[in-house]
Amino acid sequence: MRKAALAIMALTGLLIAILLLSRDAVAPIAYIPPLPLPEKGLGGDALALIDRINAKRAGNKTFRISSLPIRLRQGGTTTRCSGNLTYEAEKNFRLVVSHRITGKELEIGSNSSGFWFWSKRMDPPAIYFCEHKNLTKSNLKTPLNPEWLIKAMNICPLDPKKVSGQTREGDRVFLYESSRDGSNRDVNYIYEAKLSSAEVVSVSLGLLDGTPIATAKFFGSKTRMEWPEEDMAMEWDTSSSEYNVKLNKELWRVPTYADRIDMGY
Repeated sequence: MRKAALAIMALTGLLIAILLLSRDAVAPIAYIPPLPLPEKGLGGDALALIDRINAKRAGNKTFRISSLPIRLRQGGTTTRCSGNLTYEAEKNFRLVVSHRITGKELEIGSNSSGFWFWSKRMDPPAIYFCEHKNLTKSNLKTPLNPEWLIKAMNICPLDPKKVSGQTREGDRVFLYESSRDGSNRDVNYIYEAKLSSAEVVSVSLGLLDGTPIATAKFFGSKTRMEWPEEDMAMEWDTSSSEYNVKLNKELWRVPTYADRIDMGY
């Protein structure tokens, strides 16, 4: 009986794994060349470009996608999920990822004080949280970093006081914002924009020597993110976005779970 029960459990697990897989595979990560290095200071063209970008984004106070189609690839496996994404300027963010068979799989969020994540697949399946000021102690991986995901939404104004460098290749201007990541590394957020249209076409995160950590490329309503360090790629479609909607303040509370782990200590 025990062997039969184990066989049934193994078969059930296999069937769930098969059902989780998407037949519409996400393309694997191609080679990402070193990111361009910045020149010091900002020229007049760069400052004017930031103003034009921000003029397009000035009215984006809140943002919601109630049903966000997500396709995630890790290694050679593609999974199709659905997300509920909400944002309120400047740090209120919440992404809940679910699957139609297994239910809620992942939650990532932040508020003015800190950030958190929860995954059904973690051991233990606790709520992991951290204050923003302790990010560099957290060892948080980039795919779970709300700061990165907020930038990858491509809707927030750029702060010219934080942009410290630029470089230009034809009509493309690269704007650099220095930061530190969850592994306490010096990094740059790099915004690639078209000078002619003030359209941001990609956001990258890289080490100071140009080694890429993550990229997000924008194709109309579609976004493709890649994390070479994790051999992971994700695609989502923001065509059902809603702007400046009223959002429940409870969204920005850290969820209550039996197990809580502070990553900042």
